[in-house]
Amino acid sequence: IDAGNPAADYTNEPAPNGTRLNIGLYGNTTQESKTPTNGILAAVSLQDGGSIAGSFRLQWLATGAATSHTVRIDFSSDNGLTFTNLATNVSASAGGWLWDTTPYPNTPLGRWRITSEQDPYIYDVTESPFYVRNAGGIRFYVNDNSTVGDVYCTAMGLATNNGIRPGNPRSSIQGILDTYDLDASDIIYVDTGYYPLGSEVLIGDLDAGSATNRILIQGSTNLAAGGSVLDRQSPEDDTVALRLHETAGYLIRHLTLQGAGIGLRSYKSSGCLVENVVSKDNTVTGFSIEEGAVECRRCLAWKNGRRGVYISNGSVIWLNGVIWSESDSHAMDFSAGSA
Repeated sequence: IDAGNPAADYTNEPAPNGTRLNIGLYGNTTQESKTPTNGILAAVSLQDGGSIAGSFRLQWLATGAATSHTVRIDFSSDNGLTFTNLATNVSASAGGWLWDTTPYPNTPLGRWRITSEQDPYIYDVTESPFYVRNAGGIRFYVNDNSTVGDVYCTAMGLATNNGIRPGNPRSSIQGILDTYDLDASDIIYVDTGYYPLGSEVLIGDLDAGSATNRILIQGSTNLAAGGSVLDRQSPEDDTVALRLHETAGYLIRHLTLQGAGIGLRSYKSSGCLVENVVSKDNTVTGFSIEEGAVECRRCLAWKNGRRGVYISNGSVIWLNGVIWSESDSHAMDFSAGSA
């Protein structure tokens, strides 16, 4: 109702008709529904989520008494927990307002609200969260059940936290990957601690950056406190601690991967860089690169059962790192590929 082209004829609709065309088969006919006389504000833009950047026009629908009101427009970066005012004294009949998003925080949990300034009970809030993505990407936070030695977070991690603030971290990397759509320049900060894994950390093709604009998974730099340790706790041959599967554009930094068959396994992934990662005490392989290309800088493959680095139809650049193997294992094993 009253959501048709503002310039279209509506005069055949029965009164009250809101002086605007209704959408649908019966628009501008005598069979069309009447306009409600009570005031209504309905947020239209981003009701189903989406992603925005720069300047974006917020659209709404005003009917009944609300058409003569002025409105205030508010933005929430935390899924509606708190709101920041964007504009006041905007004519409801304007139906839209141009928002410059650049001064506001990047977030995957944006929502906006429109409220009548004459009657605060007339308002609407978007139902689904949307992304605000300007320069610099979105920051996510992961922590274990302790804040001892932490670098990035101010609270313990919980599976129910949203993970977008240092004081509200998630408890696992996979929790972030499964909840949000990651893009180039995004960062997941993984704070100091021990992270037992019930399953592998799987990074797939739905979350990808590029070789020149990577997604960063950043572990703790507080090595004196133990750093960030991902323990698969399942040393069978086919288990993996962290898997890059048909993805692109990741930078993995300052993590320890242990207790798996394979510490880090990359399959058909490109443009990925691994820095300061320790893969140790895995029963088969520290780093496995298959049908793709990965660069490893200052990494350590330590006491892995059969080989430190395995290359199958792929390539690896290994710079300033160490591969240490037991006497009955291989430092580096090739099954077609290059290093």
